[in-house]
Amino acid sequence: MTKSQLISVFIWIALTLGFAAASQAQHRLEVPETMAIGATGTAWAGGAAALHINPANLLDMRSGRPNNLVFLQSSATLGGGLLNVSTYNSFLTKGELLDAARQREMLDQWYGDDAGSSMQYAHVNAGFVLAGTAFQLNPGYAAGLSVRLRNLSSTGISRGAAELGLGGLNEDVFREGREADLMLEATSFAEVTAGFAMMLYEGDFFPLTGRRWSLQAGVSPQLFLGIAQSQLELRSRITVSGDDVHHDFRYIIQTQGETSDQLFQYLADRDANDERPEMGDYLEFPSDIGKIDGMGFGLNLGVTAQFELGDAFLDFPFLGEGMRILQLGLAFSDLGSIRYSRRAAVFENQGLFTWEGFAIDQQRIDEEFDGDLGSYFSYVLEDSVLYDMYLDFDGREVGSNRVQLPAAWAFGGELRAGRMQAAFDLGAGFSNSGLVSRRLALGVGASYAITRFVPVRAGWYSGGSNNSSWTFGTGLTGGAYRLDLGVMLSPGTQNGGAWAAIGLGALQFRF
Repeated sequence: MTKSQLISVFIWIALTLGFAAASQAQHRLEVPETMAIGATGTAWAGGAAALHINPANLLDMRSGRPNNLVFLQSSATLGGGLLNVSTYNSFLTKGELLDAARQREMLDQWYGDDAGSSMQYAHVNAGFVLAGTAFQLNPGYAAGLSVRLRNLSSTGISRGAAELGLGGLNEDVFREGREADLMLEATSFAEVTAGFAMMLYEGDFFPLTGRRWSLQAGVSPQLFLGIAQSQLELRSRITVSGDDVHHDFRYIIQTQGETSDQLFQYLADRDANDERPEMGDYLEFPSDIGKIDGMGFGLNLGVTAQFELGDAFLDFPFLGEGMRILQLGLAFSDLGSIRYSRRAAVFENQGLFTWEGFAIDQQRIDEEFDGDLGSYFSYVLEDSVLYDMYLDFDGREVGSNRVQLPAAWAFGGELRAGRMQAAFDLGAGFSNSGLVSRRLALGVGASYAITRFVPVRAGWYSGGSNNSSWTFGTGLTGGAYRLDLGVMLSPGTQNGGAWAAIGLGALQFRF
């Protein structure tokens, strides 16, 4: 197969797999260095980090030390529109009466003007690299291997559910009907990633100038070992008219392992006994946490092109000497899914609850509740409504619960000029659900080596499911040892909520 045929086949595979993916998270998990430079890295992040961002960059040799070892590297992101700290402080910390008008004003800031069905989310995306390595096989070929733990969590609350929690069953709000939806999901898994990269082409950039360009490609298959997964999704609509309340609802709970056993035991005892058991007596923290609950496969792949621009390009003294190099990269990451199959189960309930107010039966109150009206109300609400209606769910075993991985695409560029590095990344998810956003996200950043060993890094990131955020970082980059620290913070939270991230890589070695 010729070089041109190799390139064509690789690009076809990338486009086919990438745009066919559906994802459950849009923002990729950054390493400390890429986090600090505006969450960029598609065109330049090398070493073991390339396995997860763009495996073509396993061939990166800019340090002069092509082999890389990483241990105990961590990074985590917390954020989302639900974490609107400025709105929370403005309305809920000043001791002022939160009447209906102020509730509406607060939720307009939180969700948008009267967007009854809109959802706001809070997300956690965390990773911990136990060990990773990247090494050159011979000129033009490189490989790598990484083991890391990951957690993806998301909580979503609709405006209607927020209105219910703040103001109760207000007829002015729910007269025409309002969606009151909730979503909770969490996934934890171990990830084993192996990668391979090769040089596809090297040649002259401009004839007779001596400047070269190259094209390299890489792929890194992923094996996922599911540790824990749970999901609760409630879809409902509430209508209030006078004393009448209508709640059309459906909820689904996905579980596996010991949690499934606990819920099935509750159902068995509920159906076998005259008295209803207490749900809280059955739900305990599972003792089997950490066992392998499922398995899945994924794929990262990418291409990177490098262009030599010459020594005289951007020839400013403060930049220092050296070849100026432009790199462009295209990558697709986390194209895959996990199937949680160890005692996997689904529990669900669907119904239309209609409430026409309390019917006061004084004789029953006197005989069964010793005349205590409060105990009677508690019985009606808890026993008759909660248990007879909302906890009247059924469960069934399933072959597996499938979770899509955080698939995304990204296109990026980097310019290296002596002491300075400038970069950008443009990317998006493949759907709009929870963490996922098809909105484009843009990151820009730069690094400047104030000494031979200490860089100062900064950047800006905005778009996708994120609020605009500033990024900062530094490190030690000389010799065989390397340290990286990255931080991401949103300056304000009213538009898009809060975003914060931190990453630390203190045990990194090049040789």
